[in-house]
Amino acid sequence: SLSPPLPHLPLSPPRLQSRFFVFFCPIKYRKMPGKVKADLKKGKKGAPKQIESEKNPLLTARPRNFTIGNDIPPKRDVTRFVRWPKYVTRQRQKRVLERRLKVPPSLNQFRLTLDKGTKTELFKLMAKY
Repeated sequence: SLSPPLPHLPLSPPRLQSRFFVFFCPIKYRKMPGKVKADLKKGKKGAPKQIESEKNPLLTARPRNFTIGNDIPPKRDVTRFVRWPKYVTRQRQKRVLERRLKVPPSLNQFRLTLDKGTKTELFKLMAKY
């Protein structure tokens, strides 16, 4: 019931017997029927490379090109280049200076103040005496 293959084409899957594939597909993407099987029988190491070349060339990964008119580059972290409000820059600069400068202990004792609850307790105690 099956019609014999065309005489000028070797026995292979139906995809390879289509005239479009044979005439318009580049030679490097054509599969040579029987060649892989013969290489595997002989035990050559180069046989798996023949199987890898059968992959679809449209799906292969290529390096991205970020020049004008090509791929869109990934999002960058630009928080360093943001124009921050003045109070934010001041408090950041203050932290940097505090880390760099050595503060004498006689002044450093006034840096850490009491919270509101402890402060009220202290003033109540001082008011008694």
